[in-house]
Amino acid sequence: MKKALPILLLFSACFLFEDEKEDIIEDTINTNIVLQHRAIAVTEIKLNIIPEDSLADFTMELTRNDSTVQTLSIHSDTILKDTGLNPNTSYTYTGYWMDGAERIGESNALTVTTMDTTSHNFTWQIDTLGRYGSVIEDVWVVNENDIWVVGEMAVPDSTSNDGRDYFNVAHWDGITWEKIKIGSGKARFYNIHYFNENDIWIASGVIFHWNGEEWIMYHLWDMGVLNEDQGGPRGGVWGTSSSNLYFAGEKGSIVHFNGNDWTVIESGTDYYIRDIWGVTDDITGESLITMGCGNLIWAPSQLKIIQINKGGNLSYMNDEGISYSIHGIWFDDWPHYIVCGAGVFEYNEDEDMWYEETTHSNVPYTNDVKGTAYNNLFVVGAFGDISHFNGVSWRHYWLRGEMPYYWNGEYLRTYVTESMVVTVGYDGSHGIIVRGTRNE
Repeated sequence: MKKALPILLLFSACFLFEDEKEDIIEDTINTNIVLQHRAIAVTEIKLNIIPEDSLADFTMELTRNDSTVQTLSIHSDTILKDTGLNPNTSYTYTGYWMDGAERIGESNALTVTTMDTTSHNFTWQIDTLGRYGSVIEDVWVVNENDIWVVGEMAVPDSTSNDGRDYFNVAHWDGITWEKIKIGSGKARFYNIHYFNENDIWIASGVIFHWNGEEWIMYHLWDMGVLNEDQGGPRGGVWGTSSSNLYFAGEKGSIVHFNGNDWTVIESGTDYYIRDIWGVTDDITGESLITMGCGNLIWAPSQLKIIQINKGGNLSYMNDEGISYSIHGIWFDDWPHYIVCGAGVFEYNEDEDMWYEETTHSNVPYTNDVKGTAYNNLFVVGAFGDISHFNGVSWRHYWLRGEMPYYWNGEYLRTYVTESMVVTVGYDGSHGIIVRGTRNE
């Protein structure tokens, strides 16, 4: 295209009338650029500016509702962020090729509506399971009447040697919690990933799979997948199916299951990988997986954010700006990265930098961050902290008291849907499950 356009202009100047020349220029340039929305937030929109071919010496003016947003040079695919917008508002964007101050061609008109904020108004229900020493480590919500939790739950039992009976799974059916034991029930389970009622995965270092008929155990050390120096995958699990599952955990362990075989992915670190999250491209079906590492030793050298990109290659993300340890990670298809631990940090893709969310600067240690989108995000952690971000503002819920440090328990994991949030942990005397239902 770099050579074709000057030839057309020369041909037009020599052989065509002026109005015919303008028609050819306009028709040619109209086909050369496309506007697409890359991501939509509450007060921000990211646009893809896509020329059909690389261009030279062309300037584009971008307008929003007929007002100029920015004038910039375009030579290849470009991402542009428009900020300071209003929630739940429609904006129409058009790009114009410029010749000096004259518009000589235009792109498609693209209308995009920003996300709305979500309500901070929730009704809360607190349940406890087990007695002293019990803890709920993870949760999966199928719907409000179908919730699974895993951990370690001890209940009084006068017939046992130590006066207790043990369970490591519980299921909510909308009325009661049914406690379930796998094996002796004494093994603490740390992670759960649910595909359907006949396809459930649980990790405790050793991995268990429910196939609809029985629990199958994968002891990765006995199987020769992991050696004795490698830690157990009990830091998190994420996947698209039982033929594409990633487990992460202690000593930098990452293992992948393809439905038949287990493969170790060398992480390049012996730090504890405490969380894993991923998203899948709806068009290509490819996944982007990111993991957060930290040893809970408050030193910046303990930080690592591991990313397995859509090509399957492993790399480290920049963690400059994050202080101390990382415990939880979440992102959407922006991707809009949020990590938590010794603070809550948001990644600015344009600057390749992390910035601390100052609302949490005086909040105790945070263990997990999850959401459905950037306007419905929850962070949970020590001393009973549950916090919600609605796209514009944060709301802190101290359900066991109005001040931090009132409660001697902590929340470890959370699961968020459009209408509810379920958070799990312990309160010092019991395993605890908090269900929050949004009031519209």
